[in-house]
Parts: sequence; structure tokens; C-alpha cells
Amino acid sequence: MRGLTASFLGMIFLVGRDHFRPRRERSGFLVLIAQISYVASSLSKISKHFYTEASQSVSEASDGSDEDDDSERDELACFRGLVLDISYRPVNVVCWKRAICLEFMEKADVLEYYDQAVNSPSGSFYIPAVLRVPHLLQVVKRRRIVKSKLSRKNILHRDNYTCQYCSSHENLTIDHVLPTAQGGEWKWENLVTACAKCNSKKGKKTPEEANMNLSKAPKVLFSSGNIYSNNK
Repeated sequence: MRGLTASFLGMIFLVGRDHFRPRRERSGFLVLIAQISYVASSLSKISKHFYTEASQSVSEASDGSDEDDDSERDELACFRGLVLDISYRPVNVVCWKRAICLEFMEKADVLEYYDQAVNSPSGSFYIPAVLRVPHLLQVVKRRRIVKSKLSRKNILHRDNYTCQYCSSHENLTIDHVLPTAQGGEWKWENLVTACAKCNSKKGKKTPEEANMNLSKAPKVLFSSGNIYSNNK
């Protein structure tokens, strides 16, 4: 590089010297100009070569630092924080960054730490493992058992649309176990699904009197509804 620079300066000196020579001695002027252009192009190529190498070195260094950061993130990805509400019920699982933010923003109390620490310019900090949010109360869904409305549709649904005497699925009707003529009432425990044939055969008799057996005893149909409670 230094040799090329010296040659370039030397040619410039020769050009200046030839400029003040007589006209007959300037025949080689164009040759010198061509040589100077060649040296200049060589210097340009060399400078581009050094610039490319420098850029590659910088990019490799930055790639190495990114790989180090990615590897560090991958190593810490398995550390997660369990978030509890005010009643110590689990409500969420957060990453290690979010767990540290909850601690330093004083939004959660740390109950347990991991043995793993995170290094930063201001110091090292242990990763929270279990956090409790004092102002968070998890809404709990509880089941409430509700008695279904007594209707023909619900009776068929309770009995799975099956005759309780012969297990048929055709021509279904509603039968009073204790006939109305004997004081039978319209209630869950006295109503069953029966096909038209069995209902006609039974008539105004009880199952015992008609020598007919029920597949199961009729019961009240309950449905479950959801209610919400804070459980303080």
C-alpha cells in the first residue's frame, strides 16, 4: 500500500515537471496520464478490498454477540414464574423477564426464587419462581344444581327417548306409574317414557298389577348451572 502511494506521488511530480518542458519533450505526457489512471484504479480496488474485509469483521463480531445473546435467552427460557392471587390460587405462568418486571415494579411479592441469576450492568438478580399479586383475586366458577322444569320433553330426555318397559324407541308417550285413577300425580317420580303398545297394555294398572317391570326407577332431572363467586 505504501509503495503504491509513493509511486502515485512520484508520477504526479513527473507530470508537473513535464508541464514546464518544451513542447517536443511532452510526447510521453499521455503515457504518464495512462499510468496515473492505472495506479489510481489500483488504489481504489485495494481500498475497496480493505473496506470489505473490515465490514466482514464487524458483521462477524456482531453475529457472534447476537449468537451469545440468543444462547443466553435459550438457556433462561425454561425459567418461568408461577403467579398466585391474593388467596394463593394459581392464576398464570409468566416468563422470567415478566417475573422480574413484576418484582421490580412492585406489583407482586416474591415467595420463592430460582438458584439461577441474571447478570446486568447494575448487578445480578435471581429469577423469581413464585410470585403473589396482592391486588388480584381469581374469580372462581362454581356449579349450582338446578331442578329441571317438569315437561314431556324433559321426561323423554331423562329416559334417553327409550320405553322404560320394553326399551323401544318408537311411538313414545308418557305413562303414569301410578295411574291417575288411583291418585297418581304429575311429578317426576310418577312419570316414565313408554311406547304406545306398553302404555295401552298397562292401562289403568300399576306395573305390579300388569306384571310389567320398569328398567329403572324414575327420578328428578337436575341440570347444572354456573355461578360466580370471589370466595373471599
